[in-house]
Amino acid sequence: MHALYFVGTAGSGKSTLTNSLAQWLRDAKLSVGIVNLDPGVLHLPYGPDIDVRDFISLQGVMEKYNLGPNGGLIAAIDLISSHLETLQEEIRDLGVDFLLFDTPGQIELFAFRETGPIIVSSLAKESRMLIYLVDAALAKTPAGLISSLLLAASVLVRFHLPQLNVLSRTDLLDKDDS
Repeated sequence: MHALYFVGTAGSGKSTLTNSLAQWLRDAKLSVGIVNLDPGVLHLPYGPDIDVRDFISLQGVMEKYNLGPNGGLIAAIDLISSHLETLQEEIRDLGVDFLLFDTPGQIELFAFRETGPIIVSSLAKESRMLIYLVDAALAKTPAGLISSLLLAASVLVRFHLPQLNVLSRTDLLDKDDS
């Protein structure tokens, strides 16, 4: 099984690319599973095969611990680690060629807290890699591009996995932006 983790800043297109790649792989007659790791997402362009929202409710975490949205997301993502064994079993049961992980929109909550690397190292132990999405809107200027690539380098250092940096959302740029 090949595991691909889609990582990037909020709004960089992780869920859209996850959906598009899953469709492309299915069209190529390969078996694909999608895992949603974002407990706070309300709408997805795909139906996840495994969804952390089945285990963790952001609203429930906020109410139980009397937290606001940011604190609730931090706690909810940290709570994923208490469900790793169940998630591992569900992943094994899928028995797919490719497993696509759609990570939370707030990259700092997933990549820069201890939970993110623990989740990645626990859920798929074989052929793993990160797909880091560099939002073209953020990369329009030299400073924006450098900042985005430094963030990508930080993610690479945190996870110690092969990483492919992909310029995303280029279809949303104006001709003057290129």
